[in-house]
Amino acid sequence: MFLTLDKPPSIHRCKILGIMAVMGAMLFVLLMTQFYSTDRHSTVDFTLPSLFKDTFVIEGTTLPTRTLNKKTSPGDYVYAIVFDAGSTGSRAHIFKFLSSPGHPVSLLNETFLHVKPGLSAYAHDPLMAALSLQDMLRMCTKMVPASQQASTPLVLKATAGLRLLKEGEADNILNEVTANFKKWPFRLPFDAVGIMDGVDEGVFSWITVNFMLGLLGGNEKPLAALDLGGGSTQITFVPQEQSTLKLVPESYMKTVKLFSKEYHLYTHSYLNFGLMSARFTLTGGDQHADDDPNSFVLTSPCIPAGYSGNYTYGDQVFHLRGPSVEEYRFESCLYSTQGLVKPVLPVEELSGQDVYIFSYFFDRAKDAGLIGSSGGTATVGDFKAAAQKVFKQADKRHPWLALDLAYIYSLLSTGYHISDSTSVHLKKKIADVEVSWALGAAFEVLTEEGLLR
Repeated sequence: MFLTLDKPPSIHRCKILGIMAVMGAMLFVLLMTQFYSTDRHSTVDFTLPSLFKDTFVIEGTTLPTRTLNKKTSPGDYVYAIVFDAGSTGSRAHIFKFLSSPGHPVSLLNETFLHVKPGLSAYAHDPLMAALSLQDMLRMCTKMVPASQQASTPLVLKATAGLRLLKEGEADNILNEVTANFKKWPFRLPFDAVGIMDGVDEGVFSWITVNFMLGLLGGNEKPLAALDLGGGSTQITFVPQEQSTLKLVPESYMKTVKLFSKEYHLYTHSYLNFGLMSARFTLTGGDQHADDDPNSFVLTSPCIPAGYSGNYTYGDQVFHLRGPSVEEYRFESCLYSTQGLVKPVLPVEELSGQDVYIFSYFFDRAKDAGLIGSSGGTATVGDFKAAAQKVFKQADKRHPWLALDLAYIYSLLSTGYHISDSTSVHLKKKIADVEVSWALGAAFEVLTEEGLLR
């Protein structure tokens, strides 16, 4: 289920309570799930994972089944609520699990809620940041039975949007969110609200995609997962070639043990390389970070010639203007995006791997007509061709689309060195579950709270 909540709630004064900044090292628990949209699913018995240095250990035994074939009672259902506080919006994931003693645990369904803008847009009004979640919290009380709300954990993990704020601004927002959460009937775990490390984002997303596709715990080859958010982008995959291992920094390698099988992951998060951050940089905004927004104009050879309008980034409104007709050239646009991604480390072997890309990768591919609403496949070169097509149309109703597509192409091609002929899979949902890190976070909190039986 997907719901979009457009309007922020009215203001009610919340009491400020301090919280500790959190999320040092995250524990993971993985389960193979039952999905309504497919006949094939797996389930898993849980044991508490252990974390040793850079090694994530997730124990369990997969139990392939078609149906659970057991009577259930309301007490067999377990819920978890995970808020994803992204840079462009806040999302609530309400997960419903089947969990009873002596039986494997299955994910039954997910309800997905969304509101814009993100918490970082309220850098100067932390109270309003917390209250922007109010309508979604009300919906959570409708989705989780009243009898189980007190035992349902509620957590919020912020990503790049809050990482990019000044430390005091982010802390003030998180304090207000914590104070607001305490007023609701849900279970608030210790360290329930905090900023999540980008590497955790990447690993969670990789696990989510691969277990939903049934590629973990057996002999199947897992695929690469690339996520493009508003403020950052993540890459996670299992390297197969020695050339990759020779070039990769040690900090990029993590070991994940899933069902007694180890996966040595290449994972990294590039802060400031998300799509919204790239827009701001490519139009010159980063050069005026400390200036009055009214004292300069954002511009780029990627914006349609003659365009004039406003652009909101964070909590500020900037004036955006297209170049002259003479300066509006695709070659100049592409060159600027290629220059931006130079710090991205190349990964030649991705051209020979199965690659899933999602979030803004999916959204812009859909906007450009490369895929339908249910997803699909496209080649890396298709993004360049789509950017050129949009550029020629110079549609002022969609001033960012050419820039977005050119940036995505440059990130994949110039940055990661994925060949133009390589096909990539684009998905927003797999088996009716949103592709994100949120499900992994739900597993973690349910395990830590002792709610998986």
